Amino acid sequence: MYFLDFKTIKYCHFLKIQNYLHSRAIKNNSNYLIFASHYPIFTKGINEKNFPFALQVDRGGSITYFDEGSFMIYFIFKVNNPPLFFKKLIKILKNFFSPYSQIKYDYKKAGFYIENRKICSLGFRIFKTWS
Repeated sequence: MYFLDFKTIKYCHFLKIQNYLHSRAIKNNSNYLIFASHYPIFTKGINEKNFPFALQVDRGGSITYFDEGSFMIYFIFKVNNPPLFFKKLIKILKNFFSPYSQIKYDYKKAGFYIENRKICSLGFRIFKTWS
């Protein structure tokens, strides 16, 4: 597994790198865990028709705001069972946040919250290109 830290990087530039790493991961059967922060930008999923100011990206979901200082973790992993991977990741994060009783995971809104403020969000784009 490769660990990469891009610090603060423009989202558009990061997308190009991420796509390149995805193709390398498939070619070399390797996994990448990537850390980054992005300069302020709004993105929207492929089916979102509103928010003309947001950058259209090839993922599901509605609008997402990235802000400098928000710590992002990206996985480019070969996963045989994506739902199980997601479940395990939620469990790991629940354990991580367990010392802080005010932090709760909301399955309906897909994120960790303190009261009504989201502090951690999870998003996945799954490709079936590994053989």
